[in-house]
Amino acid sequence: MQAVLPDICLLGLNHKVAPVEVREQVAFAEPEIRQVLPDLLDEAGIDEAYLLSTCNRTELYAVGESAVQVELGLRRFLERRREAFYRRYGERLYVRTGQEAVAHLFRVAAGMDSMMLGEPQILGQVKAAYQLAMEVGATGSVLNRLLDFALAVGKRVRHETALGQGAISIPYAAVELAGKIFGHFERHTAL
Repeated sequence: MQAVLPDICLLGLNHKVAPVEVREQVAFAEPEIRQVLPDLLDEAGIDEAYLLSTCNRTELYAVGESAVQVELGLRRFLERRREAFYRRYGERLYVRTGQEAVAHLFRVAAGMDSMMLGEPQILGQVKAAYQLAMEVGATGSVLNRLLDFALAVGKRVRHETALGQGAISIPYAAVELAGKIFGHFERHTAL
């Protein structure tokens, strides 16, 4: 008898598909994540779960025997937890399964899927969300291995490439641009 390999599914919303006022409606704060991750494991077809919620994205990753069942479980969960958002903006959600979900997480951890290419905060956010998911018992062997690899990929990209050596945030980029336009700031202030 051949073992059934688990499927991974990602359901998410980020800065590429929705403005900040829409992203805010689906965001989860840390105390809420502690409560909802165990509930996500109660969804039919979901064996492991991870939730990454930052100012630029909310992404739910889950593992189960069938990507179709995992996606349905993620959608049911989000519809219950963010009903008004889901009714109005649910069509903006993207879905990635299998290798596409894995590749997406690696790009996120490396800062390649950020508003500012290479921004360093995302790697810490991925790690903090992972630690939280482990604390509440939401991850298992598949997501633990995947997230360990994602963190290693993010670190390696930072150390072995020039990604992130320029402007690392939107405010920093704005100040750099203003400096090019106005020259010196001795007689100017910025907010």
